[in-house]
Amino acid sequence: MVSLTLACEADVESRHGADMESVVLHGGRIYTAADDGKVKVWNKDLKLETEFQAHDYAVYHLLVLKDRLFTASIDATIKVWKLGTFELVTTLTGHQEPVRRLATNGDRLLSGDEKGDVIIWNGDSLASENRYEVVEEVWDMAAYDRFFFTVRDRGLSVTEVKRGETNQHTVVKSLQGRAPIYLSKEHLVYSEFGAGYGLHLHKNLPNDFPKITDLRGHSMIITCLGGNTVSGSERIASSGYDNKVNLWELPEGKLLATYDASVTPSCLAVADDGAVYIGGPDGYLAKLVAA
Repeated sequence: MVSLTLACEADVESRHGADMESVVLHGGRIYTAADDGKVKVWNKDLKLETEFQAHDYAVYHLLVLKDRLFTASIDATIKVWKLGTFELVTTLTGHQEPVRRLATNGDRLLSGDEKGDVIIWNGDSLASENRYEVVEEVWDMAAYDRFFFTVRDRGLSVTEVKRGETNQHTVVKSLQGRAPIYLSKEHLVYSEFGAGYGLHLHKNLPNDFPKITDLRGHSMIITCLGGNTVSGSERIASSGYDNKVNLWELPEGKLLATYDASVTPSCLAVADDGAVYIGGPDGYLAKLVAA
């Protein structure tokens, strides 16, 4: 039986001065963003290493691609920073509304905003390549190969970008559900629409995305999802307004462990050693360990 326990919390004086929006793991470090517009960098034991003011307003999402850190903000811009030195490389200004989410297929950067626009950027030159309208604001987004996934609170759309055809795209699948999304090479997971508070688990097999099972373990709306490969098997963590952090094993959808958090997590990330990092209100940041 796996247990999920609290390993450590970030010191109060080191935390963000506002609610947390994003936590990303890269190169043995933890990157966080919050409504104070700052990015903070921590070691695995949540000791603060450095911080900088990325935007004047809230930073909604972080993403690392190659040697760059991308910050998406309510100010409708995406800023690009050099990893390590955190020097500003450039500012991407293609959006007209707050940028809610960033995603990558490993090659391109994708960004989605509250207007419902998705922009695809060249991962090297950072030039804007294509713009797509997905009708409703983007609450969460993911990308894999030539497909991108967008969702708000009632429907998830899978869009295929036609290679070699500028702005040509097709919605290949629509699924009833809501944010958040978790996507890996093998699996697609997203929240249930309505009052069920479950998670739908599908195979990531375009264009069908066959359903595997439903995951039941929350009693209120789910706010965040994350996952990783741990000891050769895929695990995801979920949390929501019930303050529970649930740890699941895929593809069976087995509930491995539950942790009752002291706050409502708004973002989380799973490390390849099985640790779960959760962020919440007033800069709360904690590390949970699975054993």
